[in-house]
Amino acid sequence: MGVLAVYYAAALSIARFEIALPVGIFTGLAVFIPYIGFATGLALALLQFGDWYGFGAVAVIFALLAFGQLFGFFGVLLALPVSAILSVAVRELRQSYLESTLYNN
Repeated sequence: MGVLAVYYAAALSIARFEIALPVGIFTGLAVFIPYIGFATGLALALLQFGDWYGFGAVAVIFALLAFGQLFGFFGVLLALPVSAILSVAVRELRQSYLESTLYNN
């Protein structure tokens, strides 16, 4: 938990998160309660960043956390590729829906 707290604080400060130290420490220490640290950190990122770049930088860090929690070390290795694939798939499905006759009628 201590290593995760240091890692998250450092990664969030690199992403220019204003309150990186307390959020990083809390997120790392709250790992023993599944999804509490993840949800809190992501909610605070949504509150701070007004643009998608900042939120994207934080979402990458939390994607690593979530996949690591769910699938262990193997999940950390696959977190970014799977997240990117899911992001593109959701974007394409949304675009297809917006262009469909079901939506337009």
